[in-house]
Amino acid sequence: MTRTVTREEVRLVLEKPLGRDLVCSDGFAETLSRALSTWDFEAGDLPDFYRRMEDLLVQSCFIVLGSTMRYKAHTGQIYTISLSDFPDLADRCLSLLLPRFPSFPDALPVLQDLAFRKGSYAAMLALYRNYSSALGSNISFIASMMKNRVVSDGLPGELDPDYRPGPRPKTDSERKPQK
Repeated sequence: MTRTVTREEVRLVLEKPLGRDLVCSDGFAETLSRALSTWDFEAGDLPDFYRRMEDLLVQSCFIVLGSTMRYKAHTGQIYTISLSDFPDLADRCLSLLLPRFPSFPDALPVLQDLAFRKGSYAAMLALYRNYSSALGSNISFIASMMKNRVVSDGLPGELDPDYRPGPRPKTDSERKPQK
């Protein structure tokens, strides 16, 4: 079972952390949306797909930016993408996909592991939306974890009435300006 993720959705979630020029460059968002849209939730290995998305993001950024991995933000500042940024970027992409799948009993422990061990917002969102009855009273713990991520990391909150699907944009203070 697959779900379609459009290139516009990918652009929406990656534009603020990576800049418009990068995500709108030829093939960048299309490559990521194709990978997200062809992954089969029932047959796939989620932790492996998570790593593959990180690798695909590294490759896609390298193709566009070259070995410097530098880009110019809308403010005019130059930033460098580091390897430590890619898990968060992959999580942003997966937040477009994971909550769209119906609940599967076999997926619950995998999503819990990603949410609790890796702090995956996408996994928390999927648990909150699709597994609340299976989690019982633990759903309030998931909700508080999401709320903490929303407040501390500036993530868009499922519990926020102005919530829009997708992961949080990086703020300018989180990026490392280059001189």
